[in-house]
Amino acid sequence: MKAQKEPKERDRLPSIFTLDEGKSFRARSRLNSNKVESPRKLKAELEKVRRENDQLKSSGQEIDKELNSLIKENKYLGPLAFIGLATLIIGSICLCFYLYELYLKYYVLVESI
Repeated sequence: MKAQKEPKERDRLPSIFTLDEGKSFRARSRLNSNKVESPRKLKAELEKVRRENDQLKSSGQEIDKELNSLIKENKYLGPLAFIGLATLIIGSICLCFYLYELYLKYYVLVESI
């Protein structure tokens, strides 16, 4: 009983070499069914696929344009971040020296009196 079910399940499983397993199963079943599709139907399907391809290409080009405009708008962001970080480091060092001077001025002088 199990031996009879295995070949049927194996026939139903899609090929592991295709990306879209559902479509590959339909394509295999269409090949197995010995049906010849009409040329009109095939041409209509081809036109549909071409239109979808053109839409995907145009949307990809729009995304590229948007990315390029964002890059152009933010091209100074890296140097500004570096300048800001350097200013922050230098400012913190100056603050440390200032606080150390205050410490020396008030605590050391007060203790020496």
